[in-house]
Amino acid sequence: MNIERLQKLADHLRGVPPEAFDLDQWSCGSVACAVGHACLIPEFAEQGLTLKKSENRNFLEPVFGFSEGWDAVSYFFDICEEDAEHLFGAWQYLRADRHPEAVAKRIEALLGAA
Repeated sequence: MNIERLQKLADHLRGVPPEAFDLDQWSCGSVACAVGHACLIPEFAEQGLTLKKSENRNFLEPVFGFSEGWDAVSYFFDICEEDAEHLFGAWQYLRADRHPEAVAKRIEALLGAA
């Protein structure tokens, strides 16, 4: 588990306005999910976490090294796919909890359990 990267993302999410956050999509310009916002953190981009247009779908998805989607998220944060989906999957949250602070708290709960 890459504690430093996860904590940096949690800290970053606390500064994201709710209107710039949508857990249902990787990224859509000025609105993005937690992973989409992670891809926009300059330090993470320098380390290789980026977004690219999916070849067979009409949206942007995360890329890290040769991995895409959930695999890229798992490898970048050094967590299993189950944890990645638990932290960042929209279906893991009640609709009322789909905001940046809720994701930041869930990240920190995982870090506290590590």
